[in-house]
Amino acid sequence: MTDFKQIIGRGTRVHEKKGKTYFNILDYTKSTVLFEDKDFDGEPALIQEADIDGQGKVIEGKLLSI
Repeated sequence: MTDFKQIIGRGTRVHEKKGKTYFNILDYTKSTVLFEDKDFDGEPALIQEADIDGQGKVIEGKLLSI
C-alpha cells in the first residue's frame, strides 16, 4: 500500500508555476479499487468511466460521470 501511494503521489503533484494544476489517473484494469482508502485519500473530485476503442478514443455514448 505504501509503495502504491508513493508512486501515485509523485505523478499527481501540482506545480502551479509550470501550469500543472490537475492530473488524471487512467486505470484500464480497475486495479485502483484494491487500494481505496477514503479515510486517507478523501473523496475523488470526479470519476469518469468510458469504453474506448482500439485507438484509445471514447466510444460514442459510453462516457459516464459517477
